[in-house]
Amino acid sequence: MPDMVARDHLSKRTLRKLVRGKSVCRIILLVVLLLFLSIVGITANIMWNVNHTLNKITEPAPGGKDTPKSDVYTAFQNDKPLSFVILGRDTRPETGTMNTDVMIVAVASPTTKKVTMVSIPRDTRVKIPGYRGYHKINAVYAKGEVELRKAERNGQIPTETGETLVKKTLSGVLGIPIEHCISIDFEGFRSLIDELGGVEVNVDRKLYYNDPTDGTNIDLNPGLQVLNGDQALDYVRHREDSRGVKYYSSDYDRNRRQQEVIKVMVDKLTSLDELSQLFKLLEVAGEHLQTDLSKDQIIGLAMDLKDITPSSLVSLDNGGYWKEGYTYLDREKFLTVRTTLQREMDVRSDPELNNSPIHASDKGTASINQ
Repeated sequence: MPDMVARDHLSKRTLRKLVRGKSVCRIILLVVLLLFLSIVGITANIMWNVNHTLNKITEPAPGGKDTPKSDVYTAFQNDKPLSFVILGRDTRPETGTMNTDVMIVAVASPTTKKVTMVSIPRDTRVKIPGYRGYHKINAVYAKGEVELRKAERNGQIPTETGETLVKKTLSGVLGIPIEHCISIDFEGFRSLIDELGGVEVNVDRKLYYNDPTDGTNIDLNPGLQVLNGDQALDYVRHREDSRGVKYYSSDYDRNRRQQEVIKVMVDKLTSLDELSQLFKLLEVAGEHLQTDLSKDQIIGLAMDLKDITPSSLVSLDNGGYWKEGYTYLDREKFLTVRTTLQREMDVRSDPELNNSPIHASDKGTASINQ
């Protein structure tokens, strides 16, 4: 307990040191979507809001104190890169699923002051450790959660969760340790966009899809426009189209839109200085965001990456394409993604990596073991 209090005190002292100036506490919101910025200009009341949100998002997820989680007091190491996966979870009651329709892997480098990220298409074919055959990657989280619930029903200590199985699968595919997870549900995404006053994007073509079974009603016209939370979610999720197959959005389209919205959010968050709006954004994050990053790690990242801008976010092309019921990743681009992330994490490649996202017919020219 004394060590716990000391660490908490250290976090508060670090916060006070960090936050002098006009702008105020942007930290938690940026963690949601790779948006790590500075916390500047603090008072006791602001301190309470920041710490309250940090406590909420770093506490173990509901459902069991024995769920495998990182130590919430893990110290931040400012000389080492940090990797994490961001999950956008579909928790709508009308769908009844636990699928992760948005999955972004990122490496934050305190030395280069940049975040390198790649979107993983939801239907990417993968092998899951411990499972037979091939699966779509957006189902991995749900399978881990099923294992968790089964262990709890049997009175056993869980050895797997949705987050741990996603990390394990992605580590085998990308060849880097996936150290942490940040998850946000669709309602949280919508609320954050609305609190920011919407996001301005250039919709390149009409997007239209209606599905009364789950309440989906996408109807976006082309052109530069400000999207509210519902519309922004429609924009990044559009896949099928009620007008026919030729109007469908590819996984590449979806990935591009997701990263476009992230960069617009970064730009808007860096210009915020209204305390009331920042407090509301912190409240939204506290309700809808969950992470196994520790408070010290979040604060440390915010300090090291406090000057991040949209140009500091490096987006990698995964080369995804649809074939035979799955999304496959182009061999050349996939290997470039893998080696780039390995370089950012300063790890060497393993010849036994999981290459299941590559189709057997894609011979390419690059060595699989590079």
